Amino acid sequence: MRSINRIHGVILASLGVLLGVMLALSPGEALAEALGADDVLTVGTIGSFAIDEVTINERFIFALPAGELPTPNFTLQLVEPGPLPGLPLNVSDTLEASSVFVPSVDDPQKGFFNQIFTFVSDPNGVGLPNLCAVSGTTCVPERAGPIFVGSFGSLGDVFVKSDAVPEPSTWLLLLLGLGVAGLAAWQQKRGSDLQ
Repeated sequence: MRSINRIHGVILASLGVLLGVMLALSPGEALAEALGADDVLTVGTIGSFAIDEVTINERFIFALPAGELPTPNFTLQLVEPGPLPGLPLNVSDTLEASSVFVPSVDDPQKGFFNQIFTFVSDPNGVGLPNLCAVSGTTCVPERAGPIFVGSFGSLGDVFVKSDAVPEPSTWLLLLLGLGVAGLAAWQQKRGSDLQ
């Protein structure tokens, strides 16, 4: 029985240290991968699209009906609070909405617009450039669940769901606490075995 308790203590301590190191190296991404969370772009009348954050940025292009004007270009940034109060916000993801005119082969004066959504992610967990003070940029707190981006004519309402996870420091403290508790239990059992 003592050897089983010893093994449990070692496993808990090792798991806490391993996960703590993973979070320290790449906090948001490591946790999102571990939980299987994905970012998702939902375009009202079209459907939902998984965003692959490993590619750093991913572009989605939708053709608008002839004659429909696109939504003006803008940038939406998802921000997380800084690791300590008073530190600047950490920009975790950026969604850029833009458009391009596609001329008709027969008549270059006629054609249609493509509405383009470019999702830029932060694969290293260090934050993207903060554009919150730049005109045309909207910053919203990152949270669980869909975040309304805007209405895009015939495409409908567009939402983005990010892999909102608790702050890395919260997870790190929790995991280190579990590791320390496991190590303490292991040491206590080890000490009683030596007596």
